[in-house]
Amino acid sequence: MRIDYKCSTFDDFAEKIYEHIIGFGKKYDRIDVICDRYFEESFKSDTRNSRGCGSELSFDGQTAFPADFKGNFLRNSRNKENLHIFLAVKLMGFHKNVKSFTVTKGDTILSITTI
Repeated sequence: MRIDYKCSTFDDFAEKIYEHIIGFGKKYDRIDVICDRYFEESFKSDTRNSRGCGSELSFDGQTAFPADFKGNFLRNSRNKENLHIFLAVKLMGFHKNVKSFTVTKGDTILSITTI
């Protein structure tokens, strides 16, 4: 299953990501979404820096989704961190309490638990 990056806004992208995750989790009672953190002093920082640094973009749900998402937007670590926070909030908002759903948001864990 591949994600189609042809979206008009970041809200559209978040909805596609949610549908993608729920599609994978159909046969499970619980779904955990864990986003990477980007620490400057990590072993991976040299690898990230060697990939180049894309332009930083301030965005919200109605911001037009960038055509160069993979080539420019994702090369900027700050964009990735902001995207993870944005997606955490959106994913929790989309969730319908059908199954347990947990998402990391920075140092915080957001969770909806079904009994």
